[in-house]
Amino acid sequence: MISERVFVASAWQEDTMARTSSDVTHDEIPQTKKDRRGREPSRDVLAAVVARVEKLELAMAKTRDAIEDVVVHIDGVESREEDLRGEMQGALNAVVDGLAQRSESLEAELVSIKEEIVAIRAERDQVATMREEFEALKAELIALRGAVVGRTVML
Repeated sequence: MISERVFVASAWQEDTMARTSSDVTHDEIPQTKKDRRGREPSRDVLAAVVARVEKLELAMAKTRDAIEDVVVHIDGVESREEDLRGEMQGALNAVVDGLAQRSESLEAELVSIKEEIVAIRAERDQVATMREEFEALKAELIALRGAVVGRTVML
């Protein structure tokens, strides 16, 4: 009896090794009778172990498939992340280029305004000089008028 169990177990192991986990389906799992407590009878222990192992293989196959799906999804997400990173870098480069051009334009405008301020200050200095000359001429005119008026009165 023991040699039969060993032979059955080794035959089962060879059969299990030959099949991949994805080959096992729910329909292939042998169903055993359970007693009223829900336990399997002791004479079907080997069949119960085989059934449990096959259930585990099925669960492992499903888990592998789920993991493969997750890996594929992660690869897709990583690929999209790289695409988005490239798009963001392009957008940032465009913004930086735009800001650099704007900065250059503002710097040129600032230089122009500074030159204009220098010209206005020079004109202001000329106007101040002309005002001083005007005030001097005005004072001289007033003095000359006074001299002319005083002379006519004396005559």
